[in-house]
Amino acid sequence: KFYNIFNKSTEILIVINTSLEIIEVNERLYSLLGYLVPKTSFTIEPENLDMYFPAQYLSSIKHMLELFRKG
Repeated sequence: KFYNIFNKSTEILIVINTSLEIIEVNERLYSLLGYLVPKTSFTIEPENLDMYFPAQYLSSIKHMLELFRKG
């Protein structure tokens, strides 16, 4: 049930771990990109966060990631 909600959301949803490795993305990202993202996981480099997130959210995302890494 959760998987269907995750995939059918109109928002882009990305699941990452504390190493900034992307674990899963939803179908909305696929539709915006126009192609499928490989099912293998990959890591977002911290210095490249601006490639994945809008500028207005970068500082709060960096703060949340730091808190997440600290547990």
